[in-house]
Amino acid sequence: MSTKPKESRTGEAPIIAEGMTLGIIGAGVMGQALAKGMLAGGIIGRESLWAGDKNATACEAARRALDIHVEVDYADRSPALSRAMPRQ
Repeated sequence: MSTKPKESRTGEAPIIAEGMTLGIIGAGVMGQALAKGMLAGGIIGRESLWAGDKNATACEAARRALDIHVEVDYADRSPALSRAMPRQ
């Protein structure tokens, strides 16, 4: 098993369409680990990645640690999320 780091995905087909973003619901430990891995692997750029969490402290921690956009109120990001998470 090689310990050599994987090469960046530069030049390969993007994982999301141009102009779209990828959101991670849950900006805690697991969400930050997923984001960190995708960023470190060159799979996605910071400008195309965001994280959402109901906990403002988790959002702020993710923003500081990863330098990505975070949102506490993320239901409007997707029609499916808007239906699944009706406003109260």
